[in-house]
Amino acid sequence: MRRLLLFLMMLFGMNSIMSSPSQAADYDSDAIERSMVWVDIQYEAEIWAPGYWFDDDIAGYYQETSEVVYNCSGWFVSESGDIVTAGHCLEMDDAVRADLIDNLVDEFGYSNKLRGYAQEDWQIRKGHWTRKVIVGQPQGVVDAALDDDGVTAQVVKFQRFDNGDNALLRVAGVNSVGVPLAAAEAAVGSDVTAVGFAGAVGDVSDISRQRASFKEGTVSSQQFTDNGVPTVEIDAPVTFGMSGGPTIDENGAVIGVNSFRVVDESQPFNFVTDTETLRRFLVSNGVTPAVVTVPSETTTPVAEETEDTSVDTPKPSASKESGGGSNMMLYGLVGLAAVLLLVIVVLVVMVRRRPAGTKATPSSTPQEAAGPPQA
Repeated sequence: MRRLLLFLMMLFGMNSIMSSPSQAADYDSDAIERSMVWVDIQYEAEIWAPGYWFDDDIAGYYQETSEVVYNCSGWFVSESGDIVTAGHCLEMDDAVRADLIDNLVDEFGYSNKLRGYAQEDWQIRKGHWTRKVIVGQPQGVVDAALDDDGVTAQVVKFQRFDNGDNALLRVAGVNSVGVPLAAAEAAVGSDVTAVGFAGAVGDVSDISRQRASFKEGTVSSQQFTDNGVPTVEIDAPVTFGMSGGPTIDENGAVIGVNSFRVVDESQPFNFVTDTETLRRFLVSNGVTPAVVTVPSETTTPVAEETEDTSVDTPKPSASKESGGGSNMMLYGLVGLAAVLLLVIVVLVVMVRRRPAGTKATPSSTPQEAAGPPQA
């Protein structure tokens, strides 16, 4: 009898293992890579420096042109060339102005001791600066919409860093593969993957063939900035160059845009824009993103269709795996029920065959163990 109960306990354990859902990522990484674009932002400005920096006899200001380039990531959100990146990648802020001046300080060969004075005395001539955005895709990406030489992208609209940090670019006349948005905010503890072109990888790789990095982690919390803008904290590693890339859930749907990180920390405290803010930003600028709903265990997941037929609506590649997991659980339950029925029949037969006058003294421990295992 004890052997029979131990067998049942082992059977319950095996059934639990067999019916547990897979924790592996459920997205098509090749499809994500086909949507990824590198984003180069080129700033050019006229710098005015007091003449006495160069010659005591020069009155007024000395004028010189300075250029700086920044690298970010982006991704196609539709089939018609709409690209999402981070707003701070396109923002002409104090950091960009400082870099433009520092660039001239280096060109003129001034020492670092004079760098601070230059930041105070030199200035960007008002209204005399330009921004050009070049986007492209690495060599070797199958069915890429762009080549590695890059093309100029239109800046449709962007939110400043402290007001949402989302941006929309557009490249007309291309057939792109869009990544859908998640139907809802990602829950704390759920698996996510941050994707982007890491600058550290580019430093040690052939930049023309650098592929996007996929960094896995989980959602740590839902937070708000000092301005009340919602953000999502993740512990997936995000580094310079990955700004603007997507963070996706286990179904390959975007939950937000890689935005910022807390510096001087040994552990990753990274943040992405929240899903609903991104969705509203896109819709307000004429882009209706596709949406992927989380599949249930008994239905085959499909991407929801939106009114905008130009938006790519890919089906999750793992719908068969999800259905297979449900069938395995069903087969396990049916088999378990059959075994239990057989055990009941055996017990009834054994009780009926017990000699008269023999008193059964069942142990409480085996009876408890024979029930379903506690979660």
